[in-house]
Parts: sequence; C-alpha cells; structure tokens
Amino acid sequence: MQQRFFTVPLRGGESVTGELNRFLASHRILAVDRQLGHDGSTSVSAICVSDEPAGGEGVPSPRRGRVDYKVMVARAAAGRRLTGRPTHGPPRAVAASASVR
Repeated sequence: MQQRFFTVPLRGGESVTGELNRFLASHRILAVDRQLGHDGSTSVSAICVSDEPAGGEGVPSPRRGRVDYKVMVARAAAGRRLTGRPTHGPPRAVAASASVR
C-alpha cells in the first residue's frame, strides 16, 4: 500500500484539485482520509490517499466479479432463487377449523 498526501487550499485550490482528481482516476484507491485545517482565510483540506501499487504506471486494476443486480431483481420478482428453483411451494390448503359452539 502506498500513500500520497494532498493539501488543498479552500480558496484558489483548483490546480491541486485537478491533480487530485487525475490521481484518483488513474489509481486503485483503497482509502481516503480528509481533515480540515482551520486558519481563517488560509484554511486547507489535508487529504491522505492510500492506493494499491499498479503493475503499470498510472493504469488502474481491472474490476472483476461484478454482480448484475438487474438479473437478481428479475429472478426475485419471478419467485426464483439464483439457482432457478422456486422459493416457495404451491399454496397450501387451509384446514377447516373445528366448529365453534
């Protein structure tokens, strides 16, 4: 795990914000920690970004094993598990209760 630190001024920090955005877009990010440094007109946002070293410079790792939730919702709406079997059996007949006296 690698860490990179950014100090973004709250006023006029567009260039640092652009650098931070480019870094976030080109690396696999594990965690981001932000703290605000209060000092009146010179307040800053201190950002620590933890990332995973990539095999190639600036190339994010491919994501695998994504879940297609549209398929899962459609199957659930059809009353089927992911295995394709029904989740519930046929409706049961209600037994006649004893007559009330």
